[in-house]
Amino acid sequence: MPDVTELLESRYWGNTTSQWLLAAAVFLGVTILLLLARRIVRSQYSKMAATEKVELLELPFMIASRTTLLFILIAALYGASQFLVLPTQLARLLLTLFTIVAFWQAGVWTTTTVLAALERKRRVALTSDRAVAGTLGIIGFLARVTIWSLVLLLTLDNLGVEIKPLLAGLGIGGIAVALAVQNVLGDLFASLSITLDRPFVVGDALGVDGFNGTVEYIGVKSTRLRS
Repeated sequence: MPDVTELLESRYWGNTTSQWLLAAAVFLGVTILLLLARRIVRSQYSKMAATEKVELLELPFMIASRTTLLFILIAALYGASQFLVLPTQLARLLLTLFTIVAFWQAGVWTTTTVLAALERKRRVALTSDRAVAGTLGIIGFLARVTIWSLVLLLTLDNLGVEIKPLLAGLGIGGIAVALAVQNVLGDLFASLSITLDRPFVVGDALGVDGFNGTVEYIGVKSTRLRS
């Protein structure tokens, strides 16, 4: 018995064996718990998505099912580190890593929420206002660009990058980028023109170079027709 006690009180890198065992137990426990919760949520969401009826918890389950394995592991690691006495730099590094991963996970959740809401609105609009349905693809694209741009800026800020000088540099460099991606910007402005002027909407019949079809989807780069 004294040998076990002595072993548990032995110190490695500033922490006793019992502290390391406790941290390992917390890491494994949190990881298993979160993975199990994600599996249950995904199972429930699959059952809900298989039916036409939109249930109250379908959207929250859909969002939660997008939780990534990386976020689960980093969250468990950060939680376990709270039971250890770590050097200041290492503790700060873990906090920064957890914060960055949390920002990207929040970006995934937010993007899922926005796209799911737009998809629901598109389904409703197809039966009532087809012109609105055609604009939702453009809105979804702009929403994704905005969300991930914000996530990227927050990530750089946590890495110690000065955001204000970077934004000023991007403003100047944006002119050169705009010249390099004229075709992409042209497509974007053309899609915005279609969205605002609405020369055609989802469900209209169009003829292009001898090909006739019905508009199914209006996106940023292309419009999809079905004959």
